[in-house]
Amino acid sequence: MWIVLTETGFGRIAFMRVGLLALSIAVIVILTSTRIFWIVQSMLGMLIVASFAWTGHGAYNSGLEGFVHTTADILHLVAAGIWIGALLPLGVLIWRSVHAQTATGAQSTLESLDRFSGIGPMVVAVLVLSGLVNSWFLVGIAQWSALFRTEYGIALTLKLVFFGAMLILAAINRYRLSPRLRSDLEQGLSPASVLRKLRVAVLTEFGLSIIVLAAVALLGTWEPPIAN
Repeated sequence: MWIVLTETGFGRIAFMRVGLLALSIAVIVILTSTRIFWIVQSMLGMLIVASFAWTGHGAYNSGLEGFVHTTADILHLVAAGIWIGALLPLGVLIWRSVHAQTATGAQSTLESLDRFSGIGPMVVAVLVLSGLVNSWFLVGIAQWSALFRTEYGIALTLKLVFFGAMLILAAINRYRLSPRLRSDLEQGLSPASVLRKLRVAVLTEFGLSIIVLAAVALLGTWEPPIAN
């Protein structure tokens, strides 16, 4: 194991990742300032997530292709981390608002949804563009039929289907449920009904993200069509 950790590229990246995770745990104990704490943890989280780009399929390319593929992988991983990482705390916040049944809690939820919606389009754009680049390198236009006849292709297709479902839920949250929550608060109406719908939508979106991650885990262990 020590040879793998110190004498292989995969091992060195994995070793670095463990070190970053240990540092992230230490930050919990050391830092007390809320703002600084979250900035540091966010940066460490981005580095940890991005490190997977050097232990995936993108690491097999070299030269300019390797640079482009690895960069696309990093952007894809970080964007996915931002989206999925925001869903769970957002779901918890909505859950608490439902049980608290106060205007203050509902207002906090609305502000969080607005902030999340502010970066949402950029995150989706990065995911789509970087995903297209990755597909170009791993599947290729000439082998598009592999999406339906290989294990890798089927898993990738299912990932895209569940990703599409997440996009639909995100659009419903932004363009239907969030405006309705704002309207209820402005009119002094009870936001309980729309908060419950938001809770279901956000937690369902988070559940779909877990399925997407499971598909990604499988894709990382299978040979892409371009390699055949």
